[in-house]
Amino acid sequence: MRIFRQLFQIEDYSVEIIDQPVNHVFQEVEPLIDAIENNQMTKFSYHRANKYYDIHVTKLGNRVDDLFLVVWKDVTDKTLYEKRLQEMATKDPLTKLYNRRAFIDRYNKRDKESEYSFLLLDIDYFKHFYDQYGHFAGDKVLQKVAHLMRQHFPKKDAEVARLG
Repeated sequence: MRIFRQLFQIEDYSVEIIDQPVNHVFQEVEPLIDAIENNQMTKFSYHRANKYYDIHVTKLGNRVDDLFLVVWKDVTDKTLYEKRLQEMATKDPLTKLYNRRAFIDRYNKRDKESEYSFLLLDIDYFKHFYDQYGHFAGDKVLQKVAHLMRQHFPKKDAEVARLG
């Protein structure tokens, strides 16, 4: 069993951890424990309490009892920014449904051996509604329709998109 000897930074304060087994200190970080117990180097991502980390485990030396350097890099801002960009690229900003590009991508990636059904919903004369009641009212109607579609076609059963 490896012993962890280091000053470890947790959030905004430091905790001294001396002579404690790695699997006790980091019991929820299984890839780290596995790498050290199997005497291997590795890289992986870890998520805990709305924080994201890239973790690099490097073995220092060639013997079984050599030390490991474990580097935790906080990538929370980068990860949240990437998630936001992904959402902006795939979701309609008004309805939060998948946009045309995301629908086409998902359609092209579908399992060709499986059966699928497609339902296209069109709100007749919606442009006239927009012209008569304005964009604010029209946007509210689109948001309500999107909400009803998500409610009646849950994510596990269907993918709902706004093509127009």
